[in-house]
Amino acid sequence: MMIDLRKLMASVFVVLLVASLGAACSDDTDSGGQGGGDECESGESFNVLSGRCEPIARDNNSGSDGGTTPGVDGGTDPGSDAGGTEQCPEGQSYNPVSGVCEPNGSETDAGTNPGEDGGSGYDGGPIGGTCGPGTVIGKACAPSGELLAGATVTIEGFDCDGNPYTDTVQTDANGNFQFDDVPAGQHTLTISTGSFSRNQTIIVQNGQTLDLSSAAAKVCLDGGSVKIAVIEGAYDHVAGILDDLQLDYDIKGNDKMSSFFEPNGRYSDSLAFLKDSAAMSQYDIIFINCGELWNVMGQNNSGDVSTVIANLSSYLSAGNSLYVSDWSHPFLEKVFADAVDFHGDDQTINDARIGYAPQTISAQVTSQGLQTALGNTQATIEFPHDPTANPPIINNNWVVAEGAGASSTIHLQGDAQLCSQPFSSLSRCDSAAGTQPSSPLLISYQGAGGGTAIYTAFHNERQSALNQDMEKILKFLIFQL
Repeated sequence: MMIDLRKLMASVFVVLLVASLGAACSDDTDSGGQGGGDECESGESFNVLSGRCEPIARDNNSGSDGGTTPGVDGGTDPGSDAGGTEQCPEGQSYNPVSGVCEPNGSETDAGTNPGEDGGSGYDGGPIGGTCGPGTVIGKACAPSGELLAGATVTIEGFDCDGNPYTDTVQTDANGNFQFDDVPAGQHTLTISTGSFSRNQTIIVQNGQTLDLSSAAAKVCLDGGSVKIAVIEGAYDHVAGILDDLQLDYDIKGNDKMSSFFEPNGRYSDSLAFLKDSAAMSQYDIIFINCGELWNVMGQNNSGDVSTVIANLSSYLSAGNSLYVSDWSHPFLEKVFADAVDFHGDDQTINDARIGYAPQTISAQVTSQGLQTALGNTQATIEFPHDPTANPPIINNNWVVAEGAGASSTIHLQGDAQLCSQPFSSLSRCDSAAGTQPSSPLLISYQGAGGGTAIYTAFHNERQSALNQDMEKILKFLIFQL
């Protein structure tokens, strides 16, 4: 049989030409990690099986065999049958890692489509491949949506040269924050205060302002992200404030002994909780309301006092937080004797119970954080007292402090009127005599392990019982824990 050499050589030439063109296309147009060619239109990528650009599908399981096998380039591009009909919007490409369409970014090779090296096409680089400064403005808020003053806001990401970028600001009295000259690209925005935080991914575009200040866009903390335990007391009700802020919490007993007259007493629950260090460690914050808990424990379970003190000490050393008010002050004083200097002999609990009520104190706001929250350096603190009210309002003989230790911060102080006679269960404070100048009314103590303890001389009543200053103060201090 005769072979026509000219025809054979022509056929070989065509095969080689097609193969070289296919290889060139595959390398040049589908190489998010190897050159980042832009031969295909926006919203398309090169299919090595069909040899042409095809729409990028949202289906990561869309190979050429009918939508069940990933593409031959390693499974990072949708196959030629696209698997589905929905394409990515202009300026976006399919990310097989997240399974959604994402803005076209700029890898180190400036690729715009997912590449055969597994590149996603968007790894936090500047939008559209152009890097420059943008602006971020916004508002931080509690889970309830109430604006959050004095919170820390941080942006973390990379600058235009690929170097780590970070910036931090504080929210003002109205929860506002602003960042200027933020490199374009994807960053992490974090709102944090005390034990609370919230992370959110943001995308900044060159020359544009990202606005997170509207009611729908503001960044609110998660109410269930921090575990809170509350021990109820006879004279205080912090749960009302927590409800108002939409913070989740668990009730761990109260200060009442069960009896025929008080069948709902759960003192035993309170004691069992404070004696169980493992149970306590499940919570980030413990609130002990003003009440008779310390007295009842001393009278009925004095042998357990040392265990409770040791557990609270370990709890704060582990970085957790404690809040006590007024008559629950021994839970701070007996654990950290250097935190607060209370009136009289600190070893004698009743010596400090000498504050007269009713009275109103014009207090000085002495910490920067609280000044920011109030927008003022003065605050009105009330100690109401009306035993005939329903329910009764009891504030007489509130606990007076004289000073604070080196590891403590005084946030509020003012001149306090004292009772005319020392506290006694057999007597009443009917008149005022004498004054404790610059008495600390709100103190925070920072423990060696990073935990925070806060003491207030005033109560955490329900919102309706608070003036505006006190409501702002109490909500601010809860987010310092």
